[in-house]
Amino acid sequence: MNDRRMALEIFGEIILVAVIASFFVYLFVQSLSWPFGAALMPRIAVVIGTPFLIARIISLVRRTSLEKGSILDMGFRLGDDPKHEARNFARICAFIVGLYLAIWVFGFHVALPLGMFFYLFFYGRAGWILSTVVSLCFLAVIVGIYDNVLHVSWHEPLIFSLLR
Repeated sequence: MNDRRMALEIFGEIILVAVIASFFVYLFVQSLSWPFGAALMPRIAVVIGTPFLIARIISLVRRTSLEKGSILDMGFRLGDDPKHEARNFARICAFIVGLYLAIWVFGFHVALPLGMFFYLFFYGRAGWILSTVVSLCFLAVIVGIYDNVLHVSWHEPLIFSLLR
């Protein structure tokens, strides 16, 4: 039964990886005919996501991550503890809702870097230095690409309207 369950989950992960790879190819090919401003976001997503996708494919082929029982990078573990799996799912949903609320209240420039720091430091146990570096990279992408190259107009964070 466990071997069959593992085989089914391996098959499911192969399907998921194939769908993601297909979506990356579709995004990139479609963006070739778009204006630069519209094509930049999908191309950035493909360029940043492709190394992670390749690493996941290699890991799937080697089955190293499947020996531990992890499903992609969501923090789930295969096993006989549905309460733990439910807590992980609730944690992921709470993080997403909290990130959306933080973006609404504080804006993208504050919420995204701090959200990434929080996730990496507490959930990923990445340490202060790596969490700070990744957070600053997120801020650099927001300011460098979205503010200076694309001239994106951001929503006014709720905190600004409350402080007036």
